[in-house]
Amino acid sequence: MESSVNAQNEEVEARMRLVAQQLQLETRIRNGANWFFWIAGLSAVNTVLELAGGGFRFTFGLGITQFIDVVASLLADDLTPLGGHLITGASVFINLAILSIFVGVGVFARKKNLPAFYIGTGLYVLDGIILAVIGDFLGFAFHILATLGILQGIRSLREFRQLPSDEMETQERVDQLLDENVALTKNEVRGKKFIQILAVLVVIVFIVFLCLLATFLL
Repeated sequence: MESSVNAQNEEVEARMRLVAQQLQLETRIRNGANWFFWIAGLSAVNTVLELAGGGFRFTFGLGITQFIDVVASLLADDLTPLGGHLITGASVFINLAILSIFVGVGVFARKKNLPAFYIGTGLYVLDGIILAVIGDFLGFAFHILATLGILQGIRSLREFRQLPSDEMETQERVDQLLDENVALTKNEVRGKKFIQILAVLVVIVFIVFLCLLATFLL
């Protein structure tokens, strides 16, 4: 029975290590996918800041949306107020469409969709190239940093997919194994207690028998 418990313990430990590895990879995948949400969110903030006339912007944002904001602002200055509003509204609509793509990519990437990671990374790399062409090297450098974070998520997802399907145990399965191990351990403890009690009873009966035998002989 002891060997069975040891085997069960080894199985639980092995499966818990696999689950820990799985959870670690899932965390890295989510972190990589979250970059797309940060990119979309900061780009949206940049658009709002541009509409408000502020000179501050986030370098993690998309270069294409910044380009659209600047062009729309220049065109709006040369048009009538109504035409300027129409151009601004069109630029906001286009930016929202672009940001929606990155949000959608982030959603699917968090669901472990590898093509979504590839599409989002490709689009963001192209956006970084645009920044490099127009001379925004600081934004280009931050694009490289964000891309490295996304690539970490891609690498983790590929490792996750390489895990054997029969070894990708869920936490519920580990809990079940732990419960089985605890039940087996309890049964062993009960068995040992029963043997100890039985041994004590045998000793007591033997002592009583010796006492009776001595009384009879004396």
